[in-house]
Amino acid sequence: MDEGDRQIWNLSIYRHAAALLDLPVDDVDRVALMRTFEPMWQSRHKSANDSLTRVGAVLNYAYAWQYRVTGGRDLVTVVRDGLGSVKTVVRHREAVPYRDMPALMAEIRALRNLSARMLEFVILTGSRVGEAVPMRWTEIDGNVWTVPVERMSKRGKQHRVALSRQALALLERLGEEFGRGPGSQLLVCQSPMTGRAYSQQAPRDLLQKTLGRQGYTVHGFRSSFREWAARTGQ
Repeated sequence: MDEGDRQIWNLSIYRHAAALLDLPVDDVDRVALMRTFEPMWQSRHKSANDSLTRVGAVLNYAYAWQYRVTGGRDLVTVVRDGLGSVKTVVRHREAVPYRDMPALMAEIRALRNLSARMLEFVILTGSRVGEAVPMRWTEIDGNVWTVPVERMSKRGKQHRVALSRQALALLERLGEEFGRGPGSQLLVCQSPMTGRAYSQQAPRDLLQKTLGRQGYTVHGFRSSFREWAARTGQ
């Protein structure tokens, strides 16, 4: 153990297990450990768990040198079981209420820039930004958009998206404006200055800064769509 590791160990034990320091090493039992770590087990789980592991190593060392009659490994396992599993808080992305979507879409369509068209397409297809922004015209066949497997981080396989009338009309406008369309090897959302795909940050900046919706995320539009479908029976 180098000096840096030693300092981390000392700080961890003195900060999170100080109540044990006044006890004779042979008196550190299950109850003492439970009382020490239970108050922080849920709220500061990683720190508590790391400190408990280090205390267990100290108890094992003491057992090896016959300073106590039991080791720490089994004791730590029992204590972890007693403290229970940690409750995971799922934080959902903030979504625009579906009833507010028509007004928002009108604002987006009033903007004459490629970032607005990118955001509009993401909303109309219920896709992720990382799937839509690098899209190429060759991925579109009629009214079907095929997302390659390398961009499907969640599914891990090729994904086919049926394009609505509105999404197809949007693509048609983009093709007319930039002089390309189905069959072209170029990117759909290609920057006219760099020739590369637009930044995936652009739709979020447009939503939160240009349109002033700081409390919402682009990913949240997927939830808006699910809410609309559930409430309207679509």
